[in-house]
Order: sequence, then structure tokens, then C-alpha cells
Amino acid sequence: MRQWIATGEPVSSAAVRALSGLPDSPATLRNDLAALESMGLLAQPHRFSGRVPTPAGYRAFLEGLPRPVLRPADNAWLRSTLRRARDLQAAVAAAARAVASLTKLASIASLPITKRVEIESASLSRVSAEVALATFRLSTGQSGRVLCHLSTPADETRFAAWAEALSKVAGTAVYLLSPNEAPESLPTEVWRPLAEAMLAAAPVAEVTVEGTSHLLACPDLRASDTLSDLLALVGDRSRSYALLARGTRTADPQALIGLMGAGSALEACSMVIGFFGPKGNEAGRLAVLGPMRMDYERALAAVADTTAVLSDAWEREVAERD
Repeated sequence: MRQWIATGEPVSSAAVRALSGLPDSPATLRNDLAALESMGLLAQPHRFSGRVPTPAGYRAFLEGLPRPVLRPADNAWLRSTLRRARDLQAAVAAAARAVASLTKLASIASLPITKRVEIESASLSRVSAEVALATFRLSTGQSGRVLCHLSTPADETRFAAWAEALSKVAGTAVYLLSPNEAPESLPTEVWRPLAEAMLAAAPVAEVTVEGTSHLLACPDLRASDTLSDLLALVGDRSRSYALLARGTRTADPQALIGLMGAGSALEACSMVIGFFGPKGNEAGRLAVLGPMRMDYERALAAVADTTAVLSDAWEREVAERD
């Protein structure tokens, strides 16, 4: 995996043997690679080429990683950089710049929305067996509707069950929504576009974007649609905040492999996201964006160390205010 990330060249059995020092024969290693391919973890772009990881392969690799940390010199530079910030907002902006510099990728960061916005109502109606119309209204008075396209036709009974599940989200704070985590019994094909629409309609916190120039240098993003779509996404404050909302708050940063589903220009992009701020409250968010073939170990370490510093800064600011 690390060889593929470093070079972008499919890895052959001979390369695995040379890099790993394993005594197994090339034939045995080829069989091992073929087995991983049959499990959906590797793919072979061409018949006589080496293998490359699939999205599932990236996830398996990340699950086995120990918690990455920055080199001491990088961590010291990071802390020195953020220490000069005059307040938390300035620290968040400095953090985004620092993470972009450390990873040579784009970064986006935001403080939380201070005003609580709730879902007042949400409903679902059947347009056809493969299309649903979802509508919502927020406590701010904002409302909207979105068409949801299903990959598999659904009958009226299933639509009724989905509508009932959707009605139960009333009263939920919008900032708690994650487009990737649908309520029980509700399909992602319905929930994701609706959640993204509600996040886009809600008040948006200030979003800082840094390092977009790094994306221009990524060979994996040279396909015009991928690069232009990613630049358009980070250039739109509402869409950027909705993207940050996809992550579910955890103690350690998480990697989201593939920003969009198959068929999207952004299916070959990924995000590493971390959270900062007091536990139990809406968190600030910091993320790294780039191609799926990124140095996840460095990105995870940079986000983990930076969000830890930001959490400390947050606590100091609150203590001084009190």
C-alpha cells in the first residue's frame, strides 16, 4: 500500500518480494495478490500489470494502522505557529494553513454554529417507483425540497415506512446530521440528498479553505472533471460546511474514502477529518481533502495533532472569558 501511495505505480509480486524481503516465490505472491483481488481489496488495471488498492483495500489498510503522530519537529512547528494566533478564530485559520502545508493538500476548517437550528418537519412522498420527493422545514423558517433517485424500485408500503422513519427526525439539531448516517429504516439514497439540502439551508459557520493550489499539483486530479468539481466544492461555503458535516465526531480523526458515490467525478477523492472543542457540544471541524491516493498516515497525524492544539486553545479562551 505504501509503495502504491508513494509512486502511483501498480505493485507487482516481484516488487512485493523485493520490498518485503519475504522468502515466498513470485508464484506464491501472485496467488496471494490474486486472493486479495478476489476479496475486493485489490484490482488489476491491466492483465499484465501489478495491483492497486480498491476503496475497500484502503479501508482495510487504515483499520490496521496504529495511531499516527507527526515528527517532533513538525509538531513543534505546528504548536509554535498556532500559539501566535490572537484568538480561536485566528487559530482555526492558522491551523488550516498549517495542515495544508504539512500534507501538501487542501484543508477546510470551521468553528461550530453557535445558534441551534432544528428540523421542524420532514416528509416524503412517492413520485414514482424510483423517485421520491423529500421536503423539510427548519426552525429558522427555511424550507426546501429535493428529488431522491432510487437504484431499486420501491412499492407504496416501503415508501410509507420511510416516510414514518423520516417524520421522527423532527426536533433534531441540524448540526448533528451526517449525510452518511441515515436514520434506521431509511435508505441512504433518500437520506443523503435530504440531509445535504438541510445542512445547506441552515446558517453556516465561517469556513476557512487553504491549500487549493496543492490540488493543482496532484497527478491523480488532472482529470478535468475531478479537479474542477473539487475546486467548485471547496469554493462554496455551504457545500464545504455540508461536507464537513459528513464526519461523525470521534476521539480520533477518521478517513472517508470517496467523497461521492460511483459515477461522480469525486468518487476518487477522500477526506481526513477531525474534531475539536468541548465534549458534548457542537464541535469545530478540520479536514484534509485530496485524491484517494494520499499519504493517509501523514494526513491523520497532522489532523490529530492540530485538533488537539485547537481543543487546548478553545479551553484556554473559555477559561479566560469566565
